[in-house]
Amino acid sequence: MIETIKEIGDGLHAKIYLARRIGFQSELICVKVFKRSEETLQDDQDTRRQAEEEFRVSQILKGHPNIIKIRSFERDATIKIEGKELTRDFLILDYCENNDLFEFMSKYSKKQSKGGLVPSQGQGMIVKDPLLLKALFLQLIQGVSAFHGKAGYAHMDIKL
Repeated sequence: MIETIKEIGDGLHAKIYLARRIGFQSELICVKVFKRSEETLQDDQDTRRQAEEEFRVSQILKGHPNIIKIRSFERDATIKIEGKELTRDFLILDYCENNDLFEFMSKYSKKQSKGGLVPSQGQGMIVKDPLLLKALFLQLIQGVSAFHGKAGYAHMDIKL
């Protein structure tokens, strides 16, 4: 069984949790737990079809270094969320220690106040490290390119 540790994201169709398998305390994973119809305006079957499609596409892109690995899709499985055992559909994903790009850049800016990034009065961040910017941008483009080319999708939910 999987036990959530804390919520780390909340989207329209699912919540993302940092989690671990009970009995495997050292391995951190993420779970994307799909909301039930009472939590969304969508039918449970529509939500399940979207989850199945997300998993199917992830298998096409499996092994790409710039795309999070989705390990499995669990249907009507038991998961412990905030101490309660619930039956839900969920994806098991690799845990990305550096979080998303915004969080990574925010942490980087705090560590690199000299020569790194500096806040620009709510206008984003000014990058003073062109090698870092180039490396991150290249990874982003490679991931989106694989999603478009190999999987045949146009990503409509890129978050910055």
